[in-house]
Amino acid sequence: MSERTAEQVTSELFEALGASLDVSVVLENAYPLLSRLISADYGALGVSSSGKVEDFAWSVAELPPAFFVAYEEMAAHDFVRESVVQRPNLVLRDQDMVPRARLEGNLMYRRAREVGAPIEHVMAVMLHADQRWQSGLSLYRARRRPFTAVERARLQRVTPALSNAVRNCHLLGVAAEWRRALERLLDSSEAAILLMTEDGREVARSARASRLLERWFEHEGNAAEPLPAALARVFESSRHSGETGAVRIKSADVGLEASFLRMPTPYGQAAWVLHLEERPLDLALPEPWRASLTAREQEVTRGVLRGWDNRLIGSELGCSTNTVKKHLQNVFAKLGVDDRAALLVRASRAKRR
Repeated sequence: MSERTAEQVTSELFEALGASLDVSVVLENAYPLLSRLISADYGALGVSSSGKVEDFAWSVAELPPAFFVAYEEMAAHDFVRESVVQRPNLVLRDQDMVPRARLEGNLMYRRAREVGAPIEHVMAVMLHADQRWQSGLSLYRARRRPFTAVERARLQRVTPALSNAVRNCHLLGVAAEWRRALERLLDSSEAAILLMTEDGREVARSARASRLLERWFEHEGNAAEPLPAALARVFESSRHSGETGAVRIKSADVGLEASFLRMPTPYGQAAWVLHLEERPLDLALPEPWRASLTAREQEVTRGVLRGWDNRLIGSELGCSTNTVKKHLQNVFAKLGVDDRAALLVRASRAKRR
């Protein structure tokens, strides 16, 4: 697959991940696109609402459900989860997890062969892990053809969006009713949602949604027409078609993704949810910086330009967050910037030049 095609498929995948708040629908829509980016024979998304291994619920693609029927007894032998849980949000291949001999002697490996779904190679990532809930994605190959470094990089790039999609689905799934879920989201400092009636009137919005709308559409929207024109057009199209609508808006160094989702169950007068998500755009490391920064400092800086936090950079580079902070302090000093925001601005200006 060419890089241009990969970029197009990645863009379509981002839209699919934001197109529903039902994790099974998300997987159904996103997995075919993910399969175009990364060739795999089967995939599995596991979510444990309690954080306990025995409570994992599995959504699978092309994998016999029988494989996970006895998962509780196999859990102690799950070398994939054992590896990725130690390094959340970092994509690992089987060669990063266990030696080949140990893989072939593993109970899960043998169980997969018994049910007719051999797993000769696996690539996986833990999307979220704490005491309350966990989620992870695994891709499998049935023949001896290892996942490549390019495929690993592609999955790593979409991991933040995958994690966000599963997290949003989980936030709604843990609530017994839509009302409770929406009230949680409206009160959340992280969620950016706006509830609307069928004819486009605003019912409620979260504080983060207000901040994003003001930042991106400072002089648009009023009491009569609360939605900016760019979003209103997408909403009208969604309302008439009854389907999810999405739009991506870009500035120099950051993008805004907006999705309109019809509620399966009304919340008072509200029938639609507008979900907003702001994401940093990938920025290349400016050529003049290479002469000033060490190889390690360049790697850390590239992580910042991809929108990664210190923990993810540390996981990717195999070092502690304190080490990442020290590298960043050196980077800031050498480039004459005060913080991450100033670094992104400087890189964005270099890109425009």
